[in-house]
Amino acid sequence: SALMGALYQRAVDRFPRACTAIRFIGLTPRSSDARRLLVDLVGLLEGHAGAPGLADREFHELADRLRDALERRAAAGPVILFLDALDQLSDADHGRSLSWFPFTLPAAVKLVVTTLAPDGTLEALERRLPGTQRLDIPPMPVAEGETLLAAWLGQAGRTLVLVQRQAFLARFAASGNPLFLRLLFEEARRLPSWADVTDLPDTVEGMADSLFRRLFLDHGEMVTARCLGFLGAARFGLSDQEILDALQADQEFWTAFVRSSYHDLPVESRGAAA
Repeated sequence: SALMGALYQRAVDRFPRACTAIRFIGLTPRSSDARRLLVDLVGLLEGHAGAPGLADREFHELADRLRDALERRAAAGPVILFLDALDQLSDADHGRSLSWFPFTLPAAVKLVVTTLAPDGTLEALERRLPGTQRLDIPPMPVAEGETLLAAWLGQAGRTLVLVQRQAFLARFAASGNPLFLRLLFEEARRLPSWADVTDLPDTVEGMADSLFRRLFLDHGEMVTARCLGFLGAARFGLSDQEILDALQADQEFWTAFVRSSYHDLPVESRGAAA
């Protein structure tokens, strides 16, 4: 997903006149719906997102309309589409079988997709596409992981002693997962030089649990749970101020916050909460 995001940004910068878009499938329950994906793509290509009646069409009609929309849009200029995680499509409407997928494209259209292997969507792609159009993304080599970790630590103004760095890289070498490395960095950036790191988790899930436990300890269970809940419910994320506004509007949280405050709060703040 990170690679697709970087490719998308590069395409936008390099081909400013092209119709360029990216969709991260599985990011939300809505994004896993193949029908909604087709409606979204057709609306994008035809320039009328959310067109009335489009979502009520039969699934095969939407697939045909997507192919027609690609033909018409390509006549006006290049089209570059990135679809990340086809394997995250739901089984509804046979989305994972890729019966809707436009395997034959106009010359001005480029379509870049990702899927996990082995997976049914990969098999569907392999049956229709030549091997020259497939690129396998292997685990990140340890040497690259070491360079990336050093770069992140440098940006944060931090470093690791030799025994800590070796321990972190040994954990990373078992998976080669860049997301796992990023979570390792979040731990590394706050460690003192004397800290023991032999009990580090060795999975993404374990590192995430460790991160959440630390957040609970540092900030308290209520504020951490509320903030994560707000972020999970938001469609497009939240700014710092929006999170603060949501917390202030939460009467249970605000009551607990006022009770635990060391100083009296301004009258305006209390009034706003009411």
